[in-house]
Amino acid sequence: MWLQRTDLAALVPAPGAGAERLASLLDLPLADELGDDDARGGPHAPAPDDDGAPGPTPDAALALLPGLPRTWHEHEDLHVGGAPVDWWVEGEGSDAVVHATQLAGLARGLAQAAGRWELRHALEVVLTEPERVAELRAEAGFDR
Repeated sequence: MWLQRTDLAALVPAPGAGAERLASLLDLPLADELGDDDARGGPHAPAPDDDGAPGPTPDAALALLPGLPRTWHEHEDLHVGGAPVDWWVEGEGSDAVVHATQLAGLARGLAQAAGRWELRHALEVVLTEPERVAELRAEAGFDR
């Protein structure tokens, strides 16, 4: 989610295991060391500039990945700290508040909230083709 906030700093994506070593080599801070923000969407992460319109999380997404938040917030335009973003997550797990402007962003937000980033593409498919949920749920078993 922080890759959308290019207004904060230049970002160099790195997998979790190598992020600290890379940051040390480049003499750069990790994303969660930038200000008071929590890069995992925790309690210190900035909130969107408005609440959006709450709605139910689609049943197909809940069937694919149990434990998702039951609702999400749709936005016409989404801004965090004045910067435009396509999606944002406050918190983690089923209590997370997911904000998005379109289905691709919703898929990413739900995957981030669930701690299952690798399922973001499968979530996007079931959001547009809910009849494929059984097929994608079976395949998701091999993703971890």
